[in-house]
Amino acid sequence: MPQQAPIQAPASVSEPAWDRPNRFQDRQRNSSPRVAPVLSGWDQAWQDFMKTQPIAKGWVASTIENFNWANGDRLRTFRQVKGIESPDQLTDPLFYEFFDGLRQAGLTDSSRIKLRNCIRQFLTWSKERGLRSSATPELKIRPPRQSAPDHLLPEEITQVLDTCRNDRDQLIVKLMIYSGLRVGEITAAEEGEESALTLGMLDLNSIHPCIRGVSSRKENDTDEPMPIPLIDGIDKEIKKFVARRPQTKSTALFLTSRKFGGEYQPLTRSAAQSMVRRLKHDCEIRQLHPHALRHTFGILMVDTMGVNWTRQVMRHSRSSTTDRYLRAREEVVLAAAQNARIRLPKKGQPK
Repeated sequence: MPQQAPIQAPASVSEPAWDRPNRFQDRQRNSSPRVAPVLSGWDQAWQDFMKTQPIAKGWVASTIENFNWANGDRLRTFRQVKGIESPDQLTDPLFYEFFDGLRQAGLTDSSRIKLRNCIRQFLTWSKERGLRSSATPELKIRPPRQSAPDHLLPEEITQVLDTCRNDRDQLIVKLMIYSGLRVGEITAAEEGEESALTLGMLDLNSIHPCIRGVSSRKENDTDEPMPIPLIDGIDKEIKKFVARRPQTKSTALFLTSRKFGGEYQPLTRSAAQSMVRRLKHDCEIRQLHPHALRHTFGILMVDTMGVNWTRQVMRHSRSSTTDRYLRAREEVVLAAAQNARIRLPKKGQPK
């Protein structure tokens, strides 16, 4: 009987997985070492700019994010199309063309202003380092008109105060409406911390009752804080509230409704915000939030005492913030005129 030849696997059948050559190791062994990509003049300058400026000028994290966003895909694509390889090649016409394209693309004015400021600061830095010969281009973008802040109408104030569940919540709302205090200025930031508004800050027996020691939010402000006046009989209500206040170790004006660890604790900011959200749901007032109560105070004061006095009492660092309340008063007047349906007589008709 003839001897049979051994059966061989067809050529199409591949070798077992365990017997396959390690092609990845071969490629890694035979490949040349990776070379760092060559940066263009613009990218190298931007890299050096971001290494030095945040430390030199004390930028915060949000500012660094703005500059990284400014040198993002929009500007990178524009530079590739126009062949801009260095800061000196971004001429004034190209600068204007870039921002005009952003406007046509629908980018908001506030975003374009932020982007313009970042690029202009980089170009100014490049000129100081000798990387740019021409001056930094100017570009005026009209800032968007800020809308009037959320606030409460007189009938809404009455509705909110009547809906409060207890005297403590009602006094908190009144303090924010009639003294302009922020929610963080009358409560504790977190559990276990002391409240920002304590009994020692109340000056209720003077000729002009006020709250003293409320500091400004401006950094490096060494001036003595301006006292916050208490109007519309709020001082008398505070006296009654303090007389009924339970005795505890904390000197906070507003305490929790229940004891924790055997003692009443200072009311936290989150608890006050939850109280306002509950009022918003009960009253069905869309624009009701903690800062809307402070805005209501600003609108009431700017109409009676003027912008300068309102800015000092509300401790605004910029006058433009206080000017928003003037626009709010304009909207209130226009809305009242529209609701009254004033109709002027047409020509030829008797008045």
